[in-house]
Amino acid sequence: MIWSKVINTQAKNFAYGTSTLFVNHPFRLIIEKSKDLKSIIVRTKTKEGNASKFAAIVNKYSDFEELTPEVIHAFIDKIFVHEKAKEGTHFRQTIEKVYNFVGAVEIPDFN
Repeated sequence: MIWSKVINTQAKNFAYGTSTLFVNHPFRLIIEKSKDLKSIIVRTKTKEGNASKFAAIVNKYSDFEELTPEVIHAFIDKIFVHEKAKEGTHFRQTIEKVYNFVGAVEIPDFN
């Protein structure tokens, strides 16, 4: 009973970086993997929430008649206009759109 309390206390202390008992113990790997998995779960939940918010905007504006500033602001977070570059006899200028809640989406070039 006493040893289980010691181990539990040391495990908690290790999780907060204050223990030296388990430094070379396999338990250290479990704690580190647990932290990694928790951060992956948080990121995944955030992405799911953002995708849901973006889907709500798409549903709200799915049948708009006119492209208004309100519609653009609802979908677009940032627009980057890059310098034009000469390609042979033509100039090409890249425009990058960063959408709200989903970030930059690369649309394939079908040319």
